[in-house]
Amino acid sequence: MEIPYGEHAILACLTPDERKAAEVLAEAARLSEELNAPLSVVHLYPADWNGPLCEHPTAWHLKSDEPAEAVKRFAARRRITHILS
Repeated sequence: MEIPYGEHAILACLTPDERKAAEVLAEAARLSEELNAPLSVVHLYPADWNGPLCEHPTAWHLKSDEPAEAVKRFAARRRITHILS
């Protein structure tokens, strides 16, 4: 999804910790609604993660030993203006 310049776009970065992920997703959804902005969801995992991936129909999954860099590249490509984690 391409976001035009000047508009808001929200990114929720979720970890395998289900409780924390639910909190981040709820806050991101609230901000998305408040700003009338699209919401993207990324699940972050360590590079060597062998567990199950979270099921979310429109989410991306990033495996990386440097999650901040992976999120930075992801957000830049999609013109994300707000990142919640």
